[in-house]
Amino acid sequence: MNRLYLYLVVFFISITSSSVYAADNKFITLCYHDIIEGLTDNLDEDQMAVGLGNLIAQFSWMKEQGYNVVSVQDILDGEQGKKPLPEKAVLITFDDGYSSIYKYLYPLLKMYDYTAVIAVVGKWLSAKPGEFVKYGDRDKKLRSEFLSWDQLREMKASGHIEIASHSFDLHHGELGNPQGNRQPSATTRIFNKKSQSYETDQQYYERIKTDLKLNSDLIEKNTGVRPRTMVWPYGASSKQTVSIAKALGMPVTMTLKAGNNTYLDLPGVRRKLVISNPSLSDFVNDMEQKEKQMDLVRGVRIDMDDIYDKDPKRFTLKFNQLLDRIKAMKVNTVYLSAFSDEDNDGYAESVYFSSKHFPTRADILNRVSWQIQTRAGGGDHIEVHTWMPIIAFENEHGNQLNEQAILGIYEDMAKYVYVEGLLFSDLKGAGSEGFPRKLINTVKNYRTRVKKAAILLSSQTVIDAAGNSNYWDNLNKYYNNFVINVNFKSKSQKTHIESLLQALPKNKDLSKFIFELQTVNGETNEKISATALSSEIDFLLENKAIQLSYYPDNVQGDHPPLDMIKSKISVREFPFSD
Repeated sequence: MNRLYLYLVVFFISITSSSVYAADNKFITLCYHDIIEGLTDNLDEDQMAVGLGNLIAQFSWMKEQGYNVVSVQDILDGEQGKKPLPEKAVLITFDDGYSSIYKYLYPLLKMYDYTAVIAVVGKWLSAKPGEFVKYGDRDKKLRSEFLSWDQLREMKASGHIEIASHSFDLHHGELGNPQGNRQPSATTRIFNKKSQSYETDQQYYERIKTDLKLNSDLIEKNTGVRPRTMVWPYGASSKQTVSIAKALGMPVTMTLKAGNNTYLDLPGVRRKLVISNPSLSDFVNDMEQKEKQMDLVRGVRIDMDDIYDKDPKRFTLKFNQLLDRIKAMKVNTVYLSAFSDEDNDGYAESVYFSSKHFPTRADILNRVSWQIQTRAGGGDHIEVHTWMPIIAFENEHGNQLNEQAILGIYEDMAKYVYVEGLLFSDLKGAGSEGFPRKLINTVKNYRTRVKKAAILLSSQTVIDAAGNSNYWDNLNKYYNNFVINVNFKSKSQKTHIESLLQALPKNKDLSKFIFELQTVNGETNEKISATALSSEIDFLLENKAIQLSYYPDNVQGDHPPLDMIKSKISVREFPFSD
């Protein structure tokens, strides 16, 4: 403890902050994991660990700058109107229940008079001394690397920690598709290889409920108090899992979504993930970020019909080529078709996911989406948005499906596919009043990470709607963004783009509009040259239209040419640096 004492002497500043109450009752939540003494860089194998010295520096800085560390009880009191939160409120959380919490964090909490939420995994704590526990899907850790019940009881009795549930045994992946991808247990319908079928809704519900109840019972048995906070492993949750947690006495649940919180966020608290042992300057920059910068969209729209092949080997080859191409382009958004339109009549005839409401051409969308998110980013995150029609679905007899059946199709997609956004096309109409909102809410019931819904429009449609405020008012009811497919006019493209920009609503926020370049002339089916595409992008950028995507992408034919499109559309400042 001598080294810890020296750290405290150097960094601890005794400041008594008066509570100035904030009118908006916002709070920040920090998410830590393990603490390693002597860790000074970000090269440790465990990128979730923070160095002891850096942690003390962060705690000291928060104290100096007037941040007020609050407890879950403080937040609940504020929600109930008993006592508002102080200004610059911060909730500290530590996931997984490492033994370093008792050794290093506990003395700091007492010294700074801070509190923290400690989220524990029941199965790990139930292992016998000397045994290994399975940590995630690959690693194994000794039971001694985690807290003991005696340590948890002591810290709880001090009033400096609150014990939260991190599940009994959901901190691992489950088989999520026929191709073998393992995905977060709490939000995955398990695929059974023997029966070639997915877990039923009832089986899924009972599995999650049984797990959460088991961990709450275990915590109560060993500490005398049931947890009221559920911290989702990997941050993966849905409205259904949140509802189960609430019914079991845990109205507060925590995710790994970025952002600040108000009382309205208690069912899904956002947390700042403290990762890669950040220096004090990096930590300060993250904490003091006043407003989130505009999300720059640089993307590509992929038609699954272009990469699907009945021959598994040929499909795998084409898919791997696509992953390599996306990784090389360094884009951050992929719009991925979830349906098949083999006869190109504008109607979906089948889908690329398991569905009990519509024919499945091949159950591959979940794998494609997951692999793009986990393999194609090269360390950067890629958002995958599924692209589907609103009402353009027809059955084997050529009859259009009713809205209830379409809601079922979207529900199936949300259950079995990991997505973060939606792209709608309405070539055949938008359905009844409010129908797009029903589709969006249906997906969000299962995929809480879905934060954006966009509509695909042709540039000519936008030009034709110039000055029609009702048109845009109606679209704004449902959509965060508008993906505008810029029709190619070989002899007057700049004039066409000028007309498009002038047709956008007055006082327009250009960040809401993603300009999608055509790489093939829709009228002649001829490829648009790299020179023409490059010129088009430059003209858009000159006019402050910086949100860009393109369609279609020809992987095998390298069109548009990789070097050209990479230099123009990459989110990286230096796209050729690696």
